[in-house]
Amino acid sequence: MNQHLTQHNNENESTVISIPQESIHFFKETGRWAKLLAILGFVFIGFMVVAAFTMGTIMTAFGGEVGQFPFQGILMGAIYLFVALLYYFPVMYLFKFSKNIKQAFITMDSTSFNAAIGSLKSHYKFIGVLTIIMMAFYAMMLFGLVVMAIAM
Repeated sequence: MNQHLTQHNNENESTVISIPQESIHFFKETGRWAKLLAILGFVFIGFMVVAAFTMGTIMTAFGGEVGQFPFQGILMGAIYLFVALLYYFPVMYLFKFSKNIKQAFITMDSTSFNAAIGSLKSHYKFIGVLTIIMMAFYAMMLFGLVVMAIAM
């Protein structure tokens, strides 16, 4: 048995999407798991923000021996905050997906369904771009290490 999502484009036009019941079940279950992972992600981000300020304060207060980098605590705190900011966006997209996919099948509204799929696309696009950037960063680090090893 299929469910139908209807999107009204204009007063006279509408688009009907037929989704098999098994796929609806898969989407609902995926939405529940996505919500769990998003909530855990937000908690993890909160821990990172707390750690950023805690580590920054502790390292600044107890660090600073002669010859060390004087702002290492601030630098570590800033790095943690930057990583927490990077994690925020995919977690937020995942949460939006879970919220919209649930709403789509409660109201059988294709606008919510499209928003859910759009959020899922944005989640994976962000993760994909971040992965490519990290792979390029690792390649540059490896290249730098090889150049340094040859120079020695």
